[in-house]
Amino acid sequence: MAKHRLVAIGDSLTQGFLNGAVHRTEWSFPAQVARAMGAHFRAPEFGGPGGIPLNLEWLIRKLGRRFGERVSLFELPAAIFKVHRSLDEIEDYWERGPGAQSPGKTEYHHNLAVWGYEIGDALDLTSDKCNREIPAASDHWLAQVPERALYRTARRVLNPSALPEWDTLSALDVARRLAADGGIENLIVMLGSNHALGAMTRLEIRLSTAEDLGLAPHARRVNLYRPEHFRALYDRLMQAVDLVGAERVFLGTVPHVTIPPVTRGVGVRSDGYYEYYTRPWIWDKDFDPTRHNALTGDDARLIDRHVDDYNDIIRSAAESAPNRYLVHVGDLLDQLAFRRRRGAVEFSFPDGLVAALRGHPILHYLVDADGHVALDTRFMRTRTLDGTTRLIQGGLFSLDGMHPTITGCAIVAQGVLRILREAGMETEHEDIDWNGVLDADTLLNDPPPLLGDLHALLTFLDRRGLLSAILDLF
Repeated sequence: MAKHRLVAIGDSLTQGFLNGAVHRTEWSFPAQVARAMGAHFRAPEFGGPGGIPLNLEWLIRKLGRRFGERVSLFELPAAIFKVHRSLDEIEDYWERGPGAQSPGKTEYHHNLAVWGYEIGDALDLTSDKCNREIPAASDHWLAQVPERALYRTARRVLNPSALPEWDTLSALDVARRLAADGGIENLIVMLGSNHALGAMTRLEIRLSTAEDLGLAPHARRVNLYRPEHFRALYDRLMQAVDLVGAERVFLGTVPHVTIPPVTRGVGVRSDGYYEYYTRPWIWDKDFDPTRHNALTGDDARLIDRHVDDYNDIIRSAAESAPNRYLVHVGDLLDQLAFRRRRGAVEFSFPDGLVAALRGHPILHYLVDADGHVALDTRFMRTRTLDGTTRLIQGGLFSLDGMHPTITGCAIVAQGVLRILREAGMETEHEDIDWNGVLDADTLLNDPPPLLGDLHALLTFLDRRGLLSAILDLF
C-alpha cells in the first residue's frame, strides 16, 4: 500500500471556500501544495449552481449579464426577481436535486476540511449526526441558503458514498483510516479561526462558557472562545492527531480576524485600530454608531488578544513534539494588512507570482517596473474603461470579505510549501503553478463589472439579505 503523501484537516481556508461558497476545491491551498509535491490528492466536489451555500461571484455575474455595470432604479424589480429565482435554483439543487444525493465516491478524501468547523467538529461531527440535523426538503421562496448547509457539506466530505460503516467517522477518524491504509507522510491541521471570526461577522462578542464546548454547530451561540476553553479543545485535538501517527504534522496559526474586509474600520485610528468596525457597505460619511451595528476599537483589540493567546497555544503544541511544524498563516495576513498599515505593506510577493503577472496577457498591469504588485487586502473594486474591466483595489480576498481569492490561496500554499521543504520534504516542482493560478482566478482576470460601484452593489445585496445570510453562517 502506497503512503498518502498529504492529508488536510481544517475549516473554510483549508477546504477552499471563496465568494460565499465551497466550489472549486481543486484550487484550495492544500490541493495546490499537493500538485507542487506531485502527490495524488482527493477532494470532494461541489458542483451545481456555484457550490454551497451561496456563491456571490456566480450570482453577481448572472446579474451583470442581465443588467450590465449597474442595476438602475427602474431595473430594481427585475433584479430582485432574478435574485430570488437564482436562490430557488440553489435550494432545489442542494435540498432536492443532485446535491442532496451521494456522489458515489468509494474512497476517502484527502482534504477533510469543512467550512465553519471549530476544533470540536473535526473531532466529533460525523455523517450520521449530520443526517439527523438536516430537515426534510421544503420549498421556501424567501430562503436565502440551503438549510443546515454546514451539515450538508460535512457529510459529503466524511461519507461520500453514504455507506453505513462510514456513518460514525469524524474527520480525525477518517485520517486514522487513511493512516492505516499505507500511512500518512504529511498532515496539515489548520483549525481555530472560527473560535473568533463570528465576533466580527456578527459585530457582537459572546464569550464562551464551559457548556459551549460540547454543543453541536447549530446550537452554539458563542463567537469568541476564552483561551482556557481553546486550550482544552486544542489539547484534545493534539491527542487525536498523535493517534493518527503521521510522519510530519503542520499546525497553522490563526489569522487576526479583524483584518479581512468583512468589516470596515471607520473613525479615528489609534495604534493600527479604528474607532469602530462596521459592515463593509457602510461608508464613513454614512456611519452613525447610534444607528449601525458596530464593534469598537477596544472590542477589536480584545478579539486580537484572544487570537494571540490561541496562537501561543498552537505554537507550544508545535514545539512539544519533534514531528510538528508551525505554519505562520497569522503572520502572513499581518504582513499583508493594507488598511492597518496605512498602505505601507511589507510583504514580499513571491517571485513566481511577479513573473507570472508580468507575462500574463491580461493581468500584467498589476505589477510595475519595480516589481510592486497591486494586490491588497481591501474589498475588491473595479473600473471599466473602453469595455475592459480592471481591478483597481483588493484582489486577495474574495467577494464574501472573509476568504482569499484563488491567488490568495496560492500565497498561503507557497508559505506551506516552504515549511514542507524546511521539514525535509522533497517536491516534484519548485514552485506553485502561478500561471495556472492566474488563469483560474476569474475575479482577477475577468472581474465582474458590477464591482465598479461597490457601495451600490453591497447595499443591494445587503437589502436582499444575501450578505447577512452568509455572515450568519460563521
